[in-house]
Amino acid sequence: SSLLRQPSTGTVFVTNLLGIVTGPYTLQLVLSPGKTRTVSVVSVEPGNLVVKLIVTVLVPSVVGKIDWDFVKPVQAFVTCYKTGLSFFSTLNLACMVLQTTSGARGTLLQQPFTSVLYIIIASSASTLTLLTQNVLAVSKWEKLKLPFREAVAVLIMPSQKPEPVAITVVSYLTPSLQQQGLMAIPS
Repeated sequence: SSLLRQPSTGTVFVTNLLGIVTGPYTLQLVLSPGKTRTVSVVSVEPGNLVVKLIVTVLVPSVVGKIDWDFVKPVQAFVTCYKTGLSFFSTLNLACMVLQTTSGARGTLLQQPFTSVLYIIIASSASTLTLLTQNVLAVSKWEKLKLPFREAVAVLIMPSQKPEPVAITVVSYLTPSLQQQGLMAIPS
């Protein structure tokens, strides 16, 4: 298949697929009522969430890859405007997070500044920890011996995926814009 012809593309596809299939079930496990919680704040329907993530995350990636491989004007356009498109994509991701968190503006502004700061610090520490683990895995683990392109994918992709996927998942967990905004703060 052309999708898996390039190893880095196959790696990205497989990691997306694994995240889409395992993420909703992990969320259900973590967010469901249990011994310490008698009520869940959100409703997690893993099967439904898997289908929605396939449609909103995986399908666009596959279509984009097919366009890149088989539609020469798309390849020429992307090659010519790569920097601008990358900047535009990054800007859209930032705007998506800001737009989602703005749904909880009223509640957020009522919170003590230190509480919000702690969430941001914890989220940043989590991201740095995962990035450090990826750097160590790529640079120190002898069995891995990844070619340069795959090593870059292992380092960069996990740090770029969480925001859009988290915002997508949050939007499916609750219809409340306020709840979505509060859950998106760590993004």
